[in-house]
Amino acid sequence: MAQEEKKDEAEVKRAPRGGITRRGLFIGVGSTAALLGLGALRYAGHNPLNRPPGGTDEAHLVSGCIRCERCYEACPREAIVPAKIEDGLLGMRSPMLDFNTGNYCDFCYEENGGNPLCAAVCPTAALELPASYTVGNPETGETADIIIGTAEIDYIHALRHHPGATQAQIAELLHADKAAVARRTESLETKGYLVRRENPADGRSRLLYPTEKAEGLKVSKAAIETAFYEYLRAPLTADEQQAFGALLDRLYRVSKTESRAGFPHLLAVAGGGEV
Repeated sequence: MAQEEKKDEAEVKRAPRGGITRRGLFIGVGSTAALLGLGALRYAGHNPLNRPPGGTDEAHLVSGCIRCERCYEACPREAIVPAKIEDGLLGMRSPMLDFNTGNYCDFCYEENGGNPLCAAVCPTAALELPASYTVGNPETGETADIIIGTAEIDYIHALRHHPGATQAQIAELLHADKAAVARRTESLETKGYLVRRENPADGRSRLLYPTEKAEGLKVSKAAIETAFYEYLRAPLTADEQQAFGALLDRLYRVSKTESRAGFPHLLAVAGGGEV
């Protein structure tokens, strides 16, 4: 036993700084096995994540990313965050987009003309835009008009349903920070999705209205959704599609009734707390 300890000590002394000793290797392998035995195996997979611009090739991103965090620092919206262990060990601390705090991604349209800064600073090209990438909307021919994520889409959706709302009212509808909504308002106005008009009741604020371009976004979104739903229904027979549609309709009506009543059943389950 004493000889083995001396042997390990000698091996540590011989090992270069940052190297791995035989003992360290055994401990690492043993620890990994123990973690897997304790249930960490469920983290070993890799969940699909919403990646920054240039990160559509998942295998390329995960293998090329060195977790330098430069993309986090470069993002002007602070929308890039590190993936957690719950998202899978393979992608842990790799970059992902998080819009839960009201942030959004417009491919750095305001700061860099639609060329994403995160991809520009990536030292290994793990975030790499395709060679065919162009700044703009290929369908309309417009330039510098890229929107991704949910933040601006949610804003436009709220404004379409509440034309003439003030910026403060939009912030309240979206449960978003006023400063974030102000930045979004300016961005959408620059891109031609909304216009501001004088508020006759309050000279200090402006009323916001969606433009035809914003209304057209609904048509485009509906067409994409219709095509996708048709793709999902394709494997089903006509009878199966009809039965599935009937079930969805029943669930929708139950959900709508519950929502209009103020979610009494859900509140009962939650112990009377707020939802």
